[in-house]
Amino acid sequence: MKVGIMRTGSYSSSQTSGHPWRRGGVVDAWHRWFPASSAVTGDARTLMGVVAILSLVGLWMVYNASFVMAQKQYGDPFFFLKRQTISLGIALVLFAAAARVSMDRLREKTAVMAVTIFALLVAVLLVGNEVNGASRWLRLGPIQAQPSEVAKLFAIFYLAHYIAKCPDRLKRFSGLLPPLGVIGIGMALIVIEDLGTAATLALLTGLLLFLGGAKLRHLAALALPCALLVVVAVKVAPYRMVRLTAFRDPWADPLGSGYQILHSLAALGSGGAFGTGPGEGKEKLFFLPETHTDFIFSVIGEEFGLIGTLAVLALFATLLFCGLRIARNQMDPFRRLLAQGATLMIVLAAMIHMGVATALLPTKGLALPFISYGGSSLAVSWAAIGLLFNISQTED
Repeated sequence: MKVGIMRTGSYSSSQTSGHPWRRGGVVDAWHRWFPASSAVTGDARTLMGVVAILSLVGLWMVYNASFVMAQKQYGDPFFFLKRQTISLGIALVLFAAAARVSMDRLREKTAVMAVTIFALLVAVLLVGNEVNGASRWLRLGPIQAQPSEVAKLFAIFYLAHYIAKCPDRLKRFSGLLPPLGVIGIGMALIVIEDLGTAATLALLTGLLLFLGGAKLRHLAALALPCALLVVVAVKVAPYRMVRLTAFRDPWADPLGSGYQILHSLAALGSGGAFGTGPGEGKEKLFFLPETHTDFIFSVIGEEFGLIGTLAVLALFATLLFCGLRIARNQMDPFRRLLAQGATLMIVLAAMIHMGVATALLPTKGLALPFISYGGSSLAVSWAAIGLLFNISQTED
């Protein structure tokens, strides 16, 4: 039984009669861009509310976790907040575009998007901008973009397109080879500088292929070569082995490789049940590195305690619930898989970020969606929400 699906329809001009403040104003503009918004589903409303809360929390936490460092490095405590606010504005534009785009026309551009993504990933390796020892960013004028984030969104779009176009082929092992070839090229370009994102993309690919109908034994057969590739990637980059060793026993080198993990746990532990209070955390005072990005969840735990971390967890659980309900209400396989993929992409990133902060996973620089500082992650996450909003307006 479908829940929360309302019949879409165009916005009637009579709905604005008697409300002169609406005519030509913000509401009219909204309905010109989103003609079906008068029939927004309950799941879409809840989803938008959750994402809005996460983004506002993110603005506060970016400032809270970075103002001391920003003052010391740039002489402006609002440096990172200003940049994140601009990124949020760009992200909202991308959300609006994704919420309005024609899915059929977008699918016609799949090959063009693939070539563009591969070109950007190659460009990162050739002329990428190095940050903290890693070349994962491209500088495009005043904007610094991370193509691997865009690659994840393209991957779920491409997989949804392929599976919907050739559903029966997934029942054969040979049917898995074309999508694995395309995604594999992207992963090979990403893994050179970013093993964590490549592993996340591999996991996301496996989940979507399984949801699309691939047999579990076929996917299991692919797990062994993937594991061997991870071993090789760790061996050829000594710093990855150091991180893995630190994950197993951070106390073996508390001032070196285990430093981040121990201080992250110290932040979470000192927060207790209710936290030290907003702005009262100590780990952000040059003890725990990357508090505004990779370890922002630890700052939340320190200042807002177990209650704060559970609240964030509940928001992402609600996002997962609403996203999967939107997907369930789609009979069209492409829209269903795209909705599932967009939802899982965001929630999986959140789970990995929290897993790193709580020492359940090896240290990996992955943003907490909507909350961590980072324009690429924020823009791609909002674009994914725009696709979900778009899909939710289709009643099957």
